[in-house]
Amino acid sequence: GIQNEETHGCMNGEFIIDQNPSKIPSLADPSNTIGFLQPQDIDLADQCFPKPVCDSTVKYRTMNGSCNNLLFPIWGQSSSANTRIIQADYSDGKNQPRKAKSGKNLPNARKIRTTLFPDVNNPSPKYNLLFMQFGQTIAHDTELILSKTLKNGSDLQCCNPDGSTPKKLPQDCLQITIPHDDPDGPNRRCLSTPRAADTADLGCQIKPVRQQIGVTSFIDASLLYGSDEITARSLRTLSNGKLKRQLGPKGKSYLPNVKQATKECNVVNDGTVCYRSGNLY
Repeated sequence: GIQNEETHGCMNGEFIIDQNPSKIPSLADPSNTIGFLQPQDIDLADQCFPKPVCDSTVKYRTMNGSCNNLLFPIWGQSSSANTRIIQADYSDGKNQPRKAKSGKNLPNARKIRTTLFPDVNNPSPKYNLLFMQFGQTIAHDTELILSKTLKNGSDLQCCNPDGSTPKKLPQDCLQITIPHDDPDGPNRRCLSTPRAADTADLGCQIKPVRQQIGVTSFIDASLLYGSDEITARSLRTLSNGKLKRQLGPKGKSYLPNVKQATKECNVVNDGTVCYRSGNLY
């Protein structure tokens, strides 16, 4: 958060003092991420969410990340919206996928992925699996885009049960067909791709839309402890600060399993191991 006193930093081995830490970095300085934004875009999505009431005297941060920055209390808060670093390029200026310069649809996304990034076995002599896992942990701790759902809250089904593409694609699905020569074989023709939940889903009519975020933007172990009070309490024993657990066959402790894994974990049967945590994904 922003402090009401001089903030000390270190740059190029020399300590510097920021005489005005409450001031947003200069928009003319491209070294600042915020420098890529126009002033009117910095907190545009904030109008879609109620401004939290902050208490500057509290000892610990909030579970949902609100009030970490007392001047911009929504920044980094879960269940808020992303700010764009570069301008959106929707075909209708609001939320529809962009087209090619010719006005036609863009090339098939699946074909581009398998062509440019084919699956190859190329073990690194320098990095092990822990290197990847650390990066994934940071990614899951700071980013979770929410998907659009049906009105009853259930998941969108963008493909038929047999893996084919529906004749009429649901409104909030993107159509990504799987080519016949796909490396995964000929059995599936449809890649289920629900669109990301956005500010329009909240009844907030800013243009272009901003995507909703499901976790805090801070490195705070929210993937373990949750990004809101309800989730956090559901994961705890509420005794001595401990989390809930289950014991494995050999007496080792594991995270508790999700009871209905097929509904929450993208698996084919409820017996599949899927642990309950602050971020299931």
